[in-house]
Order: sequence, then structure tokens, then C-alpha cells
Amino acid sequence: MLIEAQRVEDSAAIHIMLERAFGRTVEAELVDQLREDGDLTLSLVAREGEQIIGHVGFSPILIDGRLQPDVLGLAPVAVDTDHQRRGIGARLVRAGLDACREGDYHVVIVFGDPRYYQRFGFQTASRFGLLNAYGATDAFMVVQLQPDALRGRVGMVRHARAFDAFV
Repeated sequence: MLIEAQRVEDSAAIHIMLERAFGRTVEAELVDQLREDGDLTLSLVAREGEQIIGHVGFSPILIDGRLQPDVLGLAPVAVDTDHQRRGIGARLVRAGLDACREGDYHVVIVFGDPRYYQRFGFQTASRFGLLNAYGATDAFMVVQLQPDALRGRVGMVRHARAFDAFV
């Protein structure tokens, strides 16, 4: 298995894989919209041969209405149903966080299961003064990829515009 940046020609296969993984179209449509809007900042795929078996996407974040050029939101991450429970999702998240560090991003925000994301260093975002409009508490999490990257950043977090249509 290889994890690499999405190729242009992978878009349709990613869409199909996301539909299979989630059993619905919402996440696939979200990724398509992020891509169309130019907000799919980082898009990695897990590939076996030429088959896309997993995907993780990252997109821009605003805090109190201001774009944060060094902050990304992680969503979604998915692995095709035939390949789940093999650690591929975790490998995608780790590779994505590594790519964020290499791309000079300092903070990543996610909505997800705390038991899953804590292993990657994510912590509850509210302890840093970050709020969300979705009413999430423990599931609203953040990881600092650089020490003190959140210093002085407090307020309401918003994802890219595409998320508004899908939440």
C-alpha cells in the first residue's frame, strides 16, 4: 500500500470510495465541492496498485471570520469497506499530519471520536479557547504541530464554505 498526494485523475475513484466507506453520498459530495471551490488544500490517497482504498482531506479554517493561513481542518478520512480495520485510516491521518508539518501548517482541527484522535495528539479544542457553531464538545479537537501555535488564537472556528451545506 502506498500513501501519496491525490492525482487529478483520482477524483472519480475517490468519490466512489467515499460513498462506499460511508454508505451515503454526503462525504463524497463534500470532497467534490471542496475541490471545486479550490478548498481541498491537501488530499492524500491510500492506493493498492491503481485502486484507491482510502482518502484524507484537509481544508482551510477561519477563526472569528479570519482565514488562518497556517491552520487546516481534517475531514473527511475514510477507508473503503473492504480494507477497514487494517490501520489504513491511522496511516492516512499520520501521513496527512506529516504533510501539514512539511507544508508549514501549524494547527489541525477535527471533529471526531476523541478515543481515535487522541492517539495523534489531538486535544479538546475548548481548552484552548476555540468554539464551534455545531455544538460539539469533546469531539471538537485540535493538534498543535508547532509549540504554542494556538497562542493568541481564540474564538469561533469555521470550516470552508462547502461544509455549511453538509452539516
